[in-house]
Amino acid sequence: MQKSSTVALISSNKILLLKRGETAPWQPNKYCLPGGGVEVNENLIDAGIRELFEETGIILETSQLTPLTINYPKYSKLVFVCNKDNLYDVKLNWEHSDYQWASYIESFSMALVPGLDVTIKALCHWGYLI
Repeated sequence: MQKSSTVALISSNKILLLKRGETAPWQPNKYCLPGGGVEVNENLIDAGIRELFEETGIILETSQLTPLTINYPKYSKLVFVCNKDNLYDVKLNWEHSDYQWASYIESFSMALVPGLDVTIKALCHWGYLI
């Protein structure tokens, strides 16, 4: 069973990437998608919405998210995608030190957490990123 939820927020053909803080216990100073653990009695989509809000201040509704299954070499994971036309105002919490709205090409010059390259390539394959 999947124990974490991730949201890929895409706006104006750029994906929101959050830079983990330098004291983060896992992958410090690397870029990731908003997301985190699923709490007791919480479903994946509600966890994604909650984590997105906690980490960025952005509020989304369930109806704005499309679930996509991303196939990694040894497992599959559900990622929730939201594609909007306007860039959002991001208000980072303590977990992250910076953020970038990155194009497909730009994202591959950034230090990404393991597996994020697979997610970004899948989003491009499905037409969410060019």
